[in-house]
Amino acid sequence: MRKPKGRILDGLQAGTLAHDYAQFLQRQDPLERWEDVVPHAEDIACSVDPGRYTMRKDLVDRLSGKVPGLRELLANVEFADHAARRLGLRYAYLRFQQHALMLEATERLAADIRFPLGTFIEAGCFTGGFLHFLARRHPKARAIGIDVSPVALDVASDMARRMRLGRRMHWLEVDFLLAGRQGIESAIGTGMGRPVVFLCNMISTLGHRFADVPAVAPWQIEAGLISYWVRQGAMVILCERHDHPDLLLETLVHAGEWKGLNAGVSVLARQHLPTTMQMTRENLVGKWFNAMTCVLAFHGGDGCSEAWM
Repeated sequence: MRKPKGRILDGLQAGTLAHDYAQFLQRQDPLERWEDVVPHAEDIACSVDPGRYTMRKDLVDRLSGKVPGLRELLANVEFADHAARRLGLRYAYLRFQQHALMLEATERLAADIRFPLGTFIEAGCFTGGFLHFLARRHPKARAIGIDVSPVALDVASDMARRMRLGRRMHWLEVDFLLAGRQGIESAIGTGMGRPVVFLCNMISTLGHRFADVPAVAPWQIEAGLISYWVRQGAMVILCERHDHPDLLLETLVHAGEWKGLNAGVSVLARQHLPTTMQMTRENLVGKWFNAMTCVLAFHGGDGCSEAWM
């Protein structure tokens, strides 16, 4: 698929969530046309100390055989640090239609099952955009962004301060696989209640670095993470590019730890949307595709179209 052309707002009906989200992005970084969605020519000014994030290659080489996926994880951090300085909020332009589909489905489900929208957690939040929009759309909610890139979090944090959202937004530099409820609550200094956990384009890569660990079964990491958060009272929302949403849902259900837990699960939405993949240092925007995007929901209790024990 070729890159979209024309005005970004073309084809978006006024008053819809996608239209509102796009306008929100334009107020922060005013781009009118898809042709304008390119990396900044120079690094974004933020409170980053470049020396603070220098990686010791000798240490990585020495430990890579002892810590599963360490080399891959640190390579991802290094790339994300570089991309964050050049993309800033423009990364959200590449994902806003996915984000809008995910949020619209989430708000509809939350209303149906009376799930509180008081705390939002986004894993892999990068430089933000979606989480900033959530905080603006839900002015009483707390928003928590989690990422392994400290530079991306600096960019997101600076943006929150400029929008005067800082007190309700928290940014944590940690691998989401290690970020349990107790650790997050300790870091932000307060309880979270029943949070909504967003995983957008994350679930297919979370367990990838454990693929060569013999003791870890396929999908065990991903499904275990979801079922853990459901046991913590969360609603977990997945937004993934996947051609077979029902198969993905079934795989995650059968690989998770659901014993004794009455969990509602469902495919909330499925739609072909433009998106980018294969981001590289030479092409930070990536290649454009028209991909099947699905939104899956997992939560404790009744209220979804299917129930699993």
